[in-house]
Amino acid sequence: EILGPVAGKGLVLRGKILQEGGTLRYAIAATNKTQGPLSGFALQLNKNAVGITSSGAFLEGVTLGPGQSQTTAIPLTVSQDRIDVKPLPQTAGGVAVQVAVKSSAGVAYFTDAVPLSSALQQGVTLAQGDYLSQWQAMAADRQSVREVAGVSGGDVAKIDATLQGAGLCQVAKRVMPGGATALYLGGKTVAAQTVLMELQASPTALRVTVRSPVPQLAAVMAVTIEAHLQAALGPAAASTPATMPATAPAG
Repeated sequence: EILGPVAGKGLVLRGKILQEGGTLRYAIAATNKTQGPLSGFALQLNKNAVGITSSGAFLEGVTLGPGQSQTTAIPLTVSQDRIDVKPLPQTAGGVAVQVAVKSSAGVAYFTDAVPLSSALQQGVTLAQGDYLSQWQAMAADRQSVREVAGVSGGDVAKIDATLQGAGLCQVAKRVMPGGATALYLGGKTVAAQTVLMELQASPTALRVTVRSPVPQLAAVMAVTIEAHLQAALGPAAASTPATMPATAPAG
């Protein structure tokens, strides 16, 4: 659940931000855990790294009796003036978004996560030459590196398919000295922000390096990519990560 009965003043919410066919929506199930009716619902997403915001009403005109539940899908859109890129907690399951929800019981606040597959545009392609020029143009302060815990780097094909399924496109792939495999991928967020990624995988280590021209966005997306891989492919046997330098594909 994304909002429990204590924080929600008796209102319980379960939900997820989804993207289907390029359309974003917030699928939510609301349950009244109080002893009386709840009404007067409203929901608002605060500014976030990819500018996702609500564009429709939440349970407008609905009254939930004690113990009653109702599901809804709030349409979402992307607005440039709703973008605010801030560092994420290390345990974030996606791009963090703070949400305010109102009912007749009062106002409650919670933090949800936009999963990678909802944070990225789908169907984006990127030529290797464009990847190289953009990667090399970004300074080190636009880069973030994560050692992905709990996921084996032994099955590169599965890792690649998992990332491409979320919206990243493969630009290049090569075997590095020492036997690790490097994948180079790129994409754009739903707010059209460029995200470039290098992944180095071996049976004992999995490292993700992300670059973006948007300040702090690389760190946000690195955490989000790690969470996506862990959710899709973990848990795996833990091992000590090997030290592997980040490099761009040979061009």
